Amino acid sequence: MNISEWELFFIAYASVLSTISIVWNIIDAIRKHRSALKIGYNLSTQFIIDNNGKRYDGYCPVLCYTVTNRGYRLLHIGNPSFEFYKKRKQNMKNKSDSFGWIDLIKPENFPKPLASGETYECKINLSKFFEQLQDKIDLNGKFRIVVQDTFGKRHKSPKSEVKSLWEHLKMVNGLKLDN
Repeated sequence: MNISEWELFFIAYASVLSTISIVWNIIDAIRKHRSALKIGYNLSTQFIIDNNGKRYDGYCPVLCYTVTNRGYRLLHIGNPSFEFYKKRKQNMKNKSDSFGWIDLIKPENFPKPLASGETYECKINLSKFFEQLQDKIDLNGKFRIVVQDTFGKRHKSPKSEVKSLWEHLKMVNGLKLDN
């Protein structure tokens, strides 16, 4: 059997093309089945308004964190928690102090389903946050927000400075309401 140069070229081309196609399909399948949550936060200032729309003097410093499903499949997330790093003021058994935040006024049910591209958002009053945790955390330390999905994978936000939260709280408490 005699193979010409053109036939040999097409055989090699088909082999390379099929290999690339198989590798692409394997990478695509892995990417679609991987769980990926993006966790972030921002600091904001909100007016204090009651249910009747009456605005009160002062502002409320708020830590708003978001959890976004960047994967391709439905994920169920547990209650987010905060991990604090650096010096601990109380003896804890783990390497970082970890605290969950549960709102008893408007309780939420966990695990929460998050479809692909969907975002869960939670706002925490920074005054209440520090009122509860100030004696337990180091203001010069760092923190991160951690969410565990129902598959057991822990998703973490980047570490941030606790001092930035404290400075935002002090700045908002110093604001005056202009009428």
